[in-house]
Amino acid sequence: MPTLSELSRFARDRGIRLLLEPLNRYSTPFCTTAEEAVAVARHVNQENFGVLLDTFHMNIEEDSFEHAILKSGRLLHHTHFAENNRKMPGRGHIDFHSIIKPLRKIGYQEYISFEPDLTNNEDYMMATKCGLDFIKSIS
Repeated sequence: MPTLSELSRFARDRGIRLLLEPLNRYSTPFCTTAEEAVAVARHVNQENFGVLLDTFHMNIEEDSFEHAILKSGRLLHHTHFAENNRKMPGRGHIDFHSIIKPLRKIGYQEYISFEPDLTNNEDYMMATKCGLDFIKSIS
């Protein structure tokens, strides 16, 4: 992983953080779990290199949201919230309590963003408001 180490140093010198997002097996044959992403991040061993977890991909690959988040710990610097069907939180089957609880447990203070598929002419502002209201209602 010398290339990732070199890229990380280059980014660090410019004040940029690099994050590795594990994707599901249908998107890539490489790095599909939090455990694999954490192993890469530890190998790169740069403060500005971390992990981004995405609930859509986690729903497919992880045995437990909680385990994946706890395993990522301080290396977790960004989280994407999307449902199992790629819609906004609250419009699918993911138990977001099982995600919020371990995020709190690790003292997560980083970014959370929505990453839904809104290709069905859905009003982005309304969908975002509904997703945010849903997350606030369970937090």
